[in-house]
Amino acid sequence: MTQKILVTAANGNTGFTTSLALLKRGLAVKAVVRNTQSGKSKQLQSLGAEIVQGNLDDYRDIESALNGVSGAYFCAPFEQDALLKTANFIVAAEHAAVEHVVYMNQWLASAAHPAIHTREQWLTKQLANLHKNTAYTFINTGLFGFTYFFTLEMVTQLGIYPTLLTKHELAHKALNAPPSEEDQGRVIAEILQKTDNHKFKTYRITGPKLISHQDVIDCYSQALGRKIRPMTISKKMLFKSLKAMGFDTYQMVNVNYYLEELEHGVFASKEGVNDLVFELTGEHAESFEMILQRHLQQSGLQNRTFSSVTNALLFFVKMLFTRSPDLEIFQKQQRFPEFFRAPVYAYESGDWQQIHLADQQLLSTNTSDTR
Repeated sequence: MTQKILVTAANGNTGFTTSLALLKRGLAVKAVVRNTQSGKSKQLQSLGAEIVQGNLDDYRDIESALNGVSGAYFCAPFEQDALLKTANFIVAAEHAAVEHVVYMNQWLASAAHPAIHTREQWLTKQLANLHKNTAYTFINTGLFGFTYFFTLEMVTQLGIYPTLLTKHELAHKALNAPPSEEDQGRVIAEILQKTDNHKFKTYRITGPKLISHQDVIDCYSQALGRKIRPMTISKKMLFKSLKAMGFDTYQMVNVNYYLEELEHGVFASKEGVNDLVFELTGEHAESFEMILQRHLQQSGLQNRTFSSVTNALLFFVKMLFTRSPDLEIFQKQQRFPEFFRAPVYAYESGDWQQIHLADQQLLSTNTSDTR
């Protein structure tokens, strides 16, 4: 019987690269997407994937998609009602007796976190662990590589790198070891193919080293052959920019808390870098320079033209005239749960640190016999 793997959000950042990596290994892939006519959907179909249109909000779609699969990769979308979507998947996978699921959870996940999306990620991980028929492997990646390229157009065309940090903070605050989506896809594919080695384990995928925003600026300058200058902006300006890009207010509410975690070094602890990519795939993790080169090539923004600079300037003007969202009012309007006790960031939480330290101490044991 041919092993068939379901991939949710196969048009997404890690869903797409996981699908490609599975297909490269000769595995049968059932790719669940919202838009079957997208370029990524058509590419996956041309490579042999079965394309299925589905909505994680509709239990029937998930139930149908899981029919006949032995394993799955699940990544909850970063949007409102993630708890409903994830619970739908977990219950459907259990009823279908799917043997193994790789679940992209969250590095920050904890029960008392101020970000509702993070609390929901913690809760759904607990729900998954209660089930009997389906074994889970959890992936707790930190900040993904693609998050560094939201302002790609402004950087490449205007020579400006927007940041919340001051010039004196650029080299030592908000450190992270971003993994590429391609590396994550390869690791997830390896885990799904060799399931017995990885069931009931938790892994964090990282890039090869911690980088600062000064490192990012230097990489841009070198790749583009021209000086890129940092521009310190306010949070208000950041959220105006995100809104102009199309981010919804729910996402910005959560991002506001994640920025606080980033500033306090949660992604740069001594467990912030590991060799998991090499240990599982035999290939070294891609450097930020490699990730940047790929994004530049795919975007076509390496060079400046009259048209590209004009587009960047028009977006800048649009951002200036975009109304800043009121995050506090939005949270009250949505009636997000409120605690009697103050919520606790990951960087403040002894429980979070103890659990994540234990996970990382087990990492070398988990991977020592998997290649």
